[in-house]
Amino acid sequence: MTETTTNNPLTEKESKITYEQFGKEQAENAKGDPEQLKESLPILYHKIVEEAKLDKASVTKKIENLQKEIVDLENRKHNLNASKSSMEDEIINSEKQIDDIENNKGHSEIVPFVIAAFITLLLTFYLWAFYAASGYAALNGIKSGSTGFAGIFGALSDAFNKGGFVVVITVLFPVVFLGLGFLIHDALEKKSYGIITALLLFTFCFDAIIGYQISHHIYMNSYNAGETEIPWNGKYIFEDINFYLVLASGFVCYVMWGFLLNYTLNKQKEIQPDIRIQKLKRKISELKAEIQKCIAEINVCNNNIEKSKKNISNYQEGKVIVNITKLRSNIGEFFGGWGWWVSGMRTTEASTLMARATIIKDEWLSNKISTLEED
Repeated sequence: MTETTTNNPLTEKESKITYEQFGKEQAENAKGDPEQLKESLPILYHKIVEEAKLDKASVTKKIENLQKEIVDLENRKHNLNASKSSMEDEIINSEKQIDDIENNKGHSEIVPFVIAAFITLLLTFYLWAFYAASGYAALNGIKSGSTGFAGIFGALSDAFNKGGFVVVITVLFPVVFLGLGFLIHDALEKKSYGIITALLLFTFCFDAIIGYQISHHIYMNSYNAGETEIPWNGKYIFEDINFYLVLASGFVCYVMWGFLLNYTLNKQKEIQPDIRIQKLKRKISELKAEIQKCIAEINVCNNNIEKSKKNISNYQEGKVIVNITKLRSNIGEFFGGWGWWVSGMRTTEASTLMARATIIKDEWLSNKISTLEED
């Protein structure tokens, strides 16, 4: 995009008027003859080149800015190459893992799965026992004489002693909470965080009601036993450790069970060879796509660095750099002025003259831009 100074003379008037005005004057001088554009456009281009010239201070500033751009581009290229190298290492590592899996040498991560599955199983039994006991205790009370948290599990034996329908309800009651815990796993898989929040709030409220009822029954046992003379008041719930023990033993363990179940089921999928290989291949494909993006951006950086270096050289040699976008804009303004005169003064022939003028203008501009891009 450089041009050395040409010898096409410009009058002082021509150097000061706008491109549109210049187009009107040139059209008037040529009487709208499109062929005269071949002489007018070089004169106009010389005007553009003259205006693109910079003084010494401006040239120095331009060179400094271009040098800073080169430094920024080099840093960007360095970071891109580092990212590209890191992703290539990841691909090599992933391919090695695939080979190991196919040859039964890969680490199957079975230990974390076994531990998680074992804890999940124990928590399942615990939650069943806790919710069966606390559910019965909340509905039917705690055996007289039981004044502590331990009395909750003692209520479970009372339920089985009664037998029949009571046993059925007691056994099935925990299924509600286990089902809610499984729904947490399903919501996590679908990333439905609103549903997870609703499930947790519902379970917390349910546990709070159970905790309130159990705390009330324990207090009343103490009151009936004469251990306290103050009748039950609902506000005592916030001072009763049994209430918080129920929440901690139920709700907290329930949340832990739900998330641990999700982890265990996902880990079970991951240790399957086919699934692990598919996951690694998908990762490799994604990394290769990212590498191609890096390569494309590195090429852009290299091209821009070369352009900036070439522009610095041009400035140092005293060449004038012509901005192609601005060139198109200036030619467009000039041609607008030309068309204004033709449309107003040669109305009957305007469309024919402008059609030919457009062809000449486009050909000249295309040829000029090609020479600038090759320069």
